[in-house]
This record gives sequence, structure tokens and C-alpha cells, in this order.
Amino acid sequence: MPIRSLLMFAVLTLSYPAAAAFASASTDCTSLDDCIDRIAELGRATDAKRQLSPQHRASIDAVLSFGEAAVSPLVALLSDPNEGVANLAAAALRDAPRIDPSHLPAVRAGLDRKLGWLAPALGRHRGELSNRALQSGGRVGRFAPSRVRR
Repeated sequence: MPIRSLLMFAVLTLSYPAAAAFASASTDCTSLDDCIDRIAELGRATDAKRQLSPQHRASIDAVLSFGEAAVSPLVALLSDPNEGVANLAAAALRDAPRIDPSHLPAVRAGLDRKLGWLAPALGRHRGELSNRALQSGGRVGRFAPSRVRR
């Protein structure tokens, strides 16, 4: 048993500096473009499909520190061919202060692409954005109007 504990301690100790360096690299962006680039880089390197790691959270918090200005570049990432990049952008949009209804076509395309974090983003911003979705086409991705809460 002590050998197993010692081995776990060694693994955790050796992996901590790499994880800490990666986390700090994702949060030290100085401009919105830099933060968006970091989101894309992290999305290509890791999987944000089901659960967000501390590195994902740090990158999302950094990009969202730019407020509503971050929404348009994040929406643009929804169409990235790399699913990890698009999913991480969708996760960031979930926590965005506001998604303008003009982004609805890109949100619909992301829902059709089955980006898992977009449904919670749409639900969180269900006021103006989802009302507009219901009025404009009666259907948002695979969600029928009767299933959308009003």
C-alpha cells in the first residue's frame, strides 16, 4: 500500500507543473484576439464535449472578461471544422452576457451540428434569442417549438 501511495504522489507531482503551465498559458491573454486564439488552441488540444476542465474554465473566463465583444468571435468559432474548438466556443457562449439575435443562423447551424454546449447556451439566453428563433422559423435545430419553454 505505501508503494502505491508513493507512486500516486510521484505521478501527481510530475504532472502538476505541466498542468499549471498550461492553465496559466490559457489565461494570460492580453487582447480579445489572443484569448480567442487560446480558446481555439485549447479546443484542438483537449476534449470539451462533456465536461470542462479547469483549463477550459480559465480560458472561458479570460475571453468573457471582454464582455459582449467576445460573443461575435466565439460565434464565428462555432463553424470551426474542429469539433473541440466549436464545442469550447459553445461552452463559452453559455456563460456569455448576451447573444445577439443576429447570431441566430450560426447558433442554428451549431445545433444542427449537435454541439452539446449550445442547447444550454440557448436555454440560458432563451428570452430574446429563443423568441426570435420561434418567430423566424418555428424550429431551432432539433428542438420543436412545443418543447421550448416560454
